[in-house]
Formats: sequence, structure tokens, C-alpha cells
Amino acid sequence: MKYSLSLILFLFSLLLLLVSGEAASSDKQWQTFVADYNKHLTRKLKSKGSPGGSLAIVNIGHEDFINGIGRTKIEK
Repeated sequence: MKYSLSLILFLFSLLLLLVSGEAASSDKQWQTFVADYNKHLTRKLKSKGSPGGSLAIVNIGHEDFINGIGRTKIEK
């Protein structure tokens, strides 16, 4: 019984490790996307005479949107 509990915990931790590795790799892509979009938004704001602005990423229902100048739907 003692060893079976240890084995279950080991397998569970291994599963979490694999899942977190996948999440980390997709997170890097997400951070790159946000940084690129923020550069685009900053240039757009400067061209309109605004020195800066805010970038908000929101989820409405099952869709993600970026609020900056207007609202942009994120295509997955």
C-alpha cells in the first residue's frame, strides 16, 4: 500500500510536469504575440498624437479580444 501511493504520486507529478511544459511553450508564443501587438498599438497611438495607451486582453464568452483602439478579435 505504501509503495502504491508513492507510485501514484510519482505518476501524477510526472503528468503535471508534462502539462506544465506544454503550457510554458505556448506561453512563450503568447508573450511574443502580446509584445508584437503592443508595438503595433503604440505606433498607431503615436500616429494619432497620443503618447501612450493601455492594452487589455479580455475573454467574452468563448472568444478572446484585445481592447486598444477599438476591439480586435483574436483568431486562434
